[in-house]
Amino acid sequence: MCVMLLDELMGWARAAAGMPAMTISLDVNHHRPVPVLTPLRVVARVARTDGREIFVDGARSPRRRIPPPPRSPRAASS
Repeated sequence: MCVMLLDELMGWARAAAGMPAMTISLDVNHHRPVPVLTPLRVVARVARTDGREIFVDGARSPRRRIPPPPRSPRAASS
């Protein structure tokens, strides 16, 4: 369920930036489990573009902890 939320929100981030597109690849790293029925905070942002490719970073966490979206290693090199 969390991956579906991230994919959806990252799609909205692309669309809000004027770059609507479909997800081709989605890499997810789970740091710890989230208990069922826990309210979540999900954030996403367009990190960079490379031609037709759009790179989006996103994160989810329990609502009490709200980290910024992680910066992808590829975004740091641009």
